[in-house]
Amino acid sequence: MSNAMNSNASPLRVLLVEDYPDLAAATADFLEAEGFDVRTALSGRDALDVAPGFRPELVLCDLNLPDMSGVDVVHQLRSNPATQRTYAVILTAIGAGFTKPADVDAFVAKPLTIDSIQSLVKAARSSHN
Repeated sequence: MSNAMNSNASPLRVLLVEDYPDLAAATADFLEAEGFDVRTALSGRDALDVAPGFRPELVLCDLNLPDMSGVDVVHQLRSNPATQRTYAVILTAIGAGFTKPADVDAFVAKPLTIDSIQSLVKAARSSHN
């Protein structure tokens, strides 16, 4: 994945919002092995609490969380000056058929792959330049 990350750049800050602890841990391990600085939130509220201080460049948020939808999480992140420019991606196991809300930068099918991560990193980096 070295071609997706500039060796002179600091590690991309990724906030992973996933309510299944085992899946969250496995995905975080995968992202950290690729060189990202990852924080994990197990609920929408946790994500909204962590995000302003962490200032993620990329948010990977499950669509269906126990306390709110991923779209609601993204909408609230957009209303906070510390996170309004974060590249926000909704992760879903559900098939196509969604109309992408304006607040959401992309929908990505689970599970994440190296190729999907490379595309997201490129988009997140370019949105911050």
